[in-house]
Amino acid sequence: MPPYPNIQLLILLLLCSTIMLHAQDSIDDWSGKNLSNKERGDLALLNLKYNEADSLYDLALKKEVTAIDKIKLLLQKNEILIQTGKTRFISFNLKKIEHLLDKTDDPDLLYEYHYQYSIYYQRTNNFISELEHLLQAKKYIKEDDDFKIIEINHLTSIIYYCLKDYKSALAIFEENLAYNESKQMHDKALLSYYGIADCHLNMGHTKEAKRITQHILAFSEETGASNSIGYAYSLMSSILIKESKLDSALVFANQGIEISLLQKDNKEVAENYFNKAQIFFIREQYKDAIKWAVMADEIRDYYDFNLNELLANSYAAIGDHQQAFRIMSEMREEQIKKEENSQSFRTASELLRVNFEREQQVQGFLTQQKLQNLQMAYGIFAIVGILLIAIPFIAVQYANKKELDEYYQELVEKNEDLSYFAYICSHDLKESVRNIGSFTGLIEHKIQREAPGVDYKDYFNIIDSGVSTLSKIIDSLKMFAEANRSEANEYRHILLKDVVENALFNMRDIIGSKEVEIEIEDRIQTAVNTSEYAMYHIIYNVVKNAVHHNMETHPKITIELTKDLDWNTISIQDNGPGISKDHLEYIFKPFKTLKNKSISNSSGLGLSICKKLINNLNGNIWATSQKGQGSTFFIRIPR
Repeated sequence: MPPYPNIQLLILLLLCSTIMLHAQDSIDDWSGKNLSNKERGDLALLNLKYNEADSLYDLALKKEVTAIDKIKLLLQKNEILIQTGKTRFISFNLKKIEHLLDKTDDPDLLYEYHYQYSIYYQRTNNFISELEHLLQAKKYIKEDDDFKIIEINHLTSIIYYCLKDYKSALAIFEENLAYNESKQMHDKALLSYYGIADCHLNMGHTKEAKRITQHILAFSEETGASNSIGYAYSLMSSILIKESKLDSALVFANQGIEISLLQKDNKEVAENYFNKAQIFFIREQYKDAIKWAVMADEIRDYYDFNLNELLANSYAAIGDHQQAFRIMSEMREEQIKKEENSQSFRTASELLRVNFEREQQVQGFLTQQKLQNLQMAYGIFAIVGILLIAIPFIAVQYANKKELDEYYQELVEKNEDLSYFAYICSHDLKESVRNIGSFTGLIEHKIQREAPGVDYKDYFNIIDSGVSTLSKIIDSLKMFAEANRSEANEYRHILLKDVVENALFNMRDIIGSKEVEIEIEDRIQTAVNTSEYAMYHIIYNVVKNAVHHNMETHPKITIELTKDLDWNTISIQDNGPGISKDHLEYIFKPFKTLKNKSISNSSGLGLSICKKLINNLNGNIWATSQKGQGSTFFIRIPR
């Protein structure tokens, strides 16, 4: 037996271990050398090593790669930007991808391209563009790919949330949650839970929001799901702030910051920073509130109105009115953009709804035509008797084609109306609202600076004028939208004299205040077969315009009727300021006025309503005028 057997055994074990370690190192070196930069980047991304992953993707892009590989690498780089809260920068890569799209028909890549664009537009509050890309992304989803459908639904629910339609958003969040839990997709379920809790919180259901948030924390601990879990702490902190439990709210905010920093989730870090800012603001520790609000703003990739409002109020509280005013000005500009995007989204939704309904009707007729064409094809090979039987089918086909053309024309008109509707909502309606907001702000600052007793009458007159104009625009817009309703196209025998007198009676106050002389020619007593509703509104709007714009010492309006074989033509002549020849067509377009609406106190829709109504009667309306010599409006209707 050899001496020291234990020592020999130990040496043998050490030798074997050394050999195994070298073997493992060789394997690791070999496998690392055989991984591409993209594959190594994917591994780094999986391990949340975002900077390393981004560098490896850049190295991969520097080599000669195919267009498909380039698209994949750029999409992965965007995934890093999204995860690190830098979504606003992904558009640069998406524009590069756009030039390569003709190189691929891969539905997964096309889906991811449109999906990332929708996230970008969501963060920039551009709802209309987000909706467009969501619809495009949906085209590339396979029927059995429930996961992507859930993703699209989730982003759609966020659109509803941003538009403060919390009930619609809540319904989609709950539907997604049921699916995610059935598939045991715990991380996705967490996102649905966040949305549900947030909706309840914004709907004022604080107790329910708190119950769901407590369940989220328990669910995370039980399942190990931790996707953006810092947001759960932010939610609980927000709820406790509402309950005035500031110490507990601060604890949750600090825990949320710690967890989100570990997860490198800047979005949730910012949420918890903001909650800390709110807590310090409530405690009147304004400098600390500014500190945490600024930190939140620096890492947020979207404009937050609540955060900036808190910042403005905090600066005002410490006497830095210049900073406060700067932030308030920025908020006003951002609010205008947000309202325009929201309204555009609603307009687009309405347009999509109308198009969808019309397309269904058109598709029905097209299907019917195809069936009838088949019947005719069979009839060609049949006997003369069957051909005679097929004649009714030909008649039906012709009738269907005619009806199809009518639906198409109506669809075109609806689209034009909705386009004009989008224009007014984006511009003219905002004009009066901006005046109200601006002058209200001036009054607030004036009250703060000056002693009571100062006369603010002029300011309030401007506000009243803006509100009045806005009210007129809304009323006129309603009438413009209803110009095609059945009542406007009901024909019956009426006396034109009765219609004229009724219109003049309803504007007797403005006629009396200006002492306008009205002269009505005898032939106006003629009976005509037309729409009383349409004729009343046409005459009312034309006469009211003539009175409103006439600044002569002795204003005069003459109403006459001429007849020929086919037409009755009403003329309304005034001795007002007249209209330039260049503007005679312009004045009949919707929302167009020769003066700023805030000055003219006009909706800009009166004459366009007349144009729409007279077109429905198969008639015509036009004007002749010379600047400084009055105007004459002609209303022509069939006899």
